[in-house]
Amino acid sequence: MKNTIVKVWLDLSGEPIVHDKAISYQKGDFLCVYEEEKERVFKYPIAHIWRIEESYLSEQRRHLTKD
Repeated sequence: MKNTIVKVWLDLSGEPIVHDKAISYQKGDFLCVYEEEKERVFKYPIAHIWRIEESYLSEQRRHLTKD
């Protein structure tokens, strides 16, 4: 997995929870962040999140650029 970063800010936190080399997806009412190297999934209730920041690899942004 290439280096992608997912940052999650919870309601009462001033600093994000940072997940390196991770992917995120929604499952029901949860934002799930999977870290392949650690073989762990972190689940956050969407109702308690006020901000999410994700980095995208260049191949994931191709549809946003003009050829």
